[in-house]
Amino acid sequence: MLDIEWLLKPLSKIETRTSASRVQWPTGDTIDVRVLLDGDQSSLTLSFTANEKPVLQQFVLTRAPTQVGGARWSVKCPETGKMVRDLYLASGVGEFRSRHALRLTYRWKKINASDRHRARAERLMARIGAVDADDEPPRPKYMRRWTYRMLLSKIRDKYAPTVLAVQGWSLDNFVDEEDGVKYRPPPRKSRRPNSTL
Repeated sequence: MLDIEWLLKPLSKIETRTSASRVQWPTGDTIDVRVLLDGDQSSLTLSFTANEKPVLQQFVLTRAPTQVGGARWSVKCPETGKMVRDLYLASGVGEFRSRHALRLTYRWKKINASDRHRARAERLMARIGAVDADDEPPRPKYMRRWTYRMLLSKIRDKYAPTVLAVQGWSLDNFVDEEDGVKYRPPPRKSRRPNSTL
């Protein structure tokens, strides 16, 4: 992932508004980055090698004001035309694109409901040092009692649906609410036949 804000941060204090730098990619490859900020004609140029071929990509940069002052930079995806803040380089593609163009999704979209509830419960258990959902470890130092009790109840609420899923229940009718996870039975079908006039 290439974060546009991170690339442009050094330019906020430079008066020339032109920058050339080299970014080290996690694979060990380098990307030459050239940024030219000139009002509406701002551009970002990336030069790198992908699949043993040299690639030169140019992007249009735009700056939009934020509600609290300052501005946020975005770049136009060459494939979708959407203004995005991050560019991605997927293996085998060879060019930077937005996550929409590469059809990237979040991990939560790919796992089923019982695994999602279990992962949330495990994340909450790590906050208080619990090993099991039934475990009530001593309250961590400097954690308020109210926060500790709230985390314990949330752990039970998130863990209960996973136990029910193992027993064969469908998790489609479990709904997250402010006071915990509730089971809502599916609506009953009407036994009356439809009357036609």
